[in-house]
Amino acid sequence: MLERTEIEMTGSRVIQTRNRIVKWVETRFPDKVTIEINECPEANVENYDYFINCEIKISPLNRDAMPVTFWLSEDGIGYAVGNFSIIAKLIGASVGKRERNYPCAFVELSYKIDRDKVLQICESVASAEMEITGIITFGKLKGIESRIYLDSANIEEFSIGQSTPLVEILALFGLSKRVKVPYCKW
Repeated sequence: MLERTEIEMTGSRVIQTRNRIVKWVETRFPDKVTIEINECPEANVENYDYFINCEIKISPLNRDAMPVTFWLSEDGIGYAVGNFSIIAKLIGASVGKRERNYPCAFVELSYKIDRDKVLQICESVASAEMEITGIITFGKLKGIESRIYLDSANIEEFSIGQSTPLVEILALFGLSKRVKVPYCKW
């Protein structure tokens, strides 16, 4: 299902990238995801560093799969995958109110992410090949380490939330642990 509004910017890199993502998703997963396109995203309200021309949210109908959001700009592409709430549910942990919407993987706008890389990210998330590890401390999800395998030479690695050295120290006392996150394909 696709919800979108058109804008008069045909031929721009943003529109070409948007169309490429939408075509890829609609061709591969026509009945498994919803796509929302926002050409006036909230991210622009408090952001003074750059302007986002288009936000694309791809949400799998399977709630045990990871959603992905892309931000497209003439200056680059950014993305976020899933959030702490989804991960906490999948591993049976609680999550603090503050951390609830933290993403599992996040990249602000970058000129290093091109249209081919966007589709590799989509493929990795859609096929559940992204490696996600939840960090549970005192029974709460406090951090996530994740890896997106783009190809044999390119791996995007993320660590969001609680720092690794602290987790290792607390694990010595049985107060913290890492849990591989079992999530589903789109």
